[in-house]
Amino acid sequence: MPTRSEVLQSILNETIQEGLTATVLTTEEGLPLAVSDGDGKAKGEILAAIAPVFQQAAERSGKPLVRLAEEMAMRSPSGALVVCRFLTVGDKNFILAGLVPKGRTYRRTMNRAVRQIRKVWQETGGQAP
Repeated sequence: MPTRSEVLQSILNETIQEGLTATVLTTEEGLPLAVSDGDGKAKGEILAAIAPVFQQAAERSGKPLVRLAEEMAMRSPSGALVVCRFLTVGDKNFILAGLVPKGRTYRRTMNRAVRQIRKVWQETGGQAP
């Protein structure tokens, strides 16, 4: 039986197969739980560093993050999109960040990944990975 970490990694690998360039799942503190990088150029690690910045920007309003925003995005000069989805499972907050190539859709892929992450986390009792 695969571990939760292996299942999370598999979920992120599927996002790459569906057209995203890189994805990362982090804790709200920015600790990477799983990283998938389609071209091997460390873009996943860069996303892991960027994701908490999105969270900090959202939290400056003084409201809880998941009630304030479900998603934040930023477009690069090349047209690629950095998307951060904020999700809560039980009492844990996570950030799913993805790098989306110019002209590519991402919502269906990100929504599926969020559903699967929630399911895996709930099925494993919400304990640390």
